[in-house]
Amino acid sequence: MKLQLLCVTVLSVLLSGIMSSVAVVAAEPVNIIYDTDIGNDVDDTMALALLHNFESRGDCRILAITLTNESPYSPIYTQFLNEFYGHQIPIGKATHGVATDIGPHMIPTMEAKTSDGSSVFPWFDFEAKREFEPAVTLLRKTLAAAKDNDVVVVQVGFSSNLAALLDTPGDDISPLSGKELMAKKVKFCSVMAGSFSDQYKECNIILDVPAAQKFFNECPVPIYVSEFQIGVRATVNPANMNNDYSYCPNHPVQMAYHHHVGYEKEYGTCDLTSVLYAVRPDRGYFGISPAGVVHVADDGVTTFEEKADGKTFLLTMNALQTARVREVFVWLCSEPPQSK
Repeated sequence: MKLQLLCVTVLSVLLSGIMSSVAVVAAEPVNIIYDTDIGNDVDDTMALALLHNFESRGDCRILAITLTNESPYSPIYTQFLNEFYGHQIPIGKATHGVATDIGPHMIPTMEAKTSDGSSVFPWFDFEAKREFEPAVTLLRKTLAAAKDNDVVVVQVGFSSNLAALLDTPGDDISPLSGKELMAKKVKFCSVMAGSFSDQYKECNIILDVPAAQKFFNECPVPIYVSEFQIGVRATVNPANMNNDYSYCPNHPVQMAYHHHVGYEKEYGTCDLTSVLYAVRPDRGYFGISPAGVVHVADDGVTTFEEKADGKTFLLTMNALQTARVREVFVWLCSEPPQSK
C-alpha cells in the first residue's frame, strides 16, 4: 500500500510538472504588428478591438500599429481606441498610402456629445497635438528590436507599407534591409486581401495594385491569406452589436458600427479573420490550402496557383468553422476592456 501511495505521489508530481510546463508554453503571447487602413471601414475598428481584448487576455502583445490610410484622423482615431482599451501602443502614420478616406463612423464617434453638450468620452482630448512617426520607420524599429522569428504581421489594409519596407536599405536603425529584417524577424504574415473564387476586385488590392504585386512577389516569409468571401460569411449581427456592449453606456465599437452600418444590418468581419488566424492559428478555426503563389493582375484581379515551393496559403472555412468563428467574434470583440 505504501509503495502504491508513493508511486501515485511521484506520478502526480511528474504530471503536475508536465502540465505546468505546458501551461507556460501555451501562455506565451503572440507578438503582433497590426498594419491597417483603419478609418474607411468599420471592420478595422472591430479587428483592433479584438486584438486589444486578446492582449488583455494575455494571448498577444501588440508591438506597433502602422497605418496605410493617409487621413490625418486615422492615427488620432487609433490612439482613441488604444486609450479606451488602456494600452499604449506606438502608431505609425501613412506616408506611402493611397487613400485618405474618412468613414462615416470615425469623427462622429470621437466627437460624440451628451444631451448637455459635453463629451461622451471626456478622457480623450480630440484637439490635442500629437506627433506620429512614419509607418515604415516604425516597422523597421519594431522589427529590429524583436527576437528572431518572433513577430506575426497582420496586414488588413493596402500593401503600401510592407511593399515600401521591402525596398528599404540598411540604415542607422538596422544594417539589414527591409527584406532581410522581415526574413529574420517575422514568423508569418496574416493578410486580408483578394478574392480567388471569382473576378471580384477586392479593395485592399485595387487601391494599391503595384504594392500588392510587390508584396506577394517578394515577401520572404509565409503568407496566410483570408480572402473577401471568408469575412463576408462570418458576419456579426445586430443583436450582438445592439446588446452585448451594454456594460458600457457609450462603447466606441458599438457606436462606430451604428454610424457605419446602422442598427439593423449584419456586416462582414473580413479583417477580424486575419487577426484571429494570427493569434490562434492552431485552434482549427480555418482550414489551409496547399502551398502556392498569388498573382495580382494589373487590373486588381487576384488568382491563386498551387505550387509546391510556394510560400502563400489561402484560409478556408466550412460551415462548422463559420459558426465557430462567428461565436468567437461575438464573445471576444465585446469583452469589457480593463480600463473602463
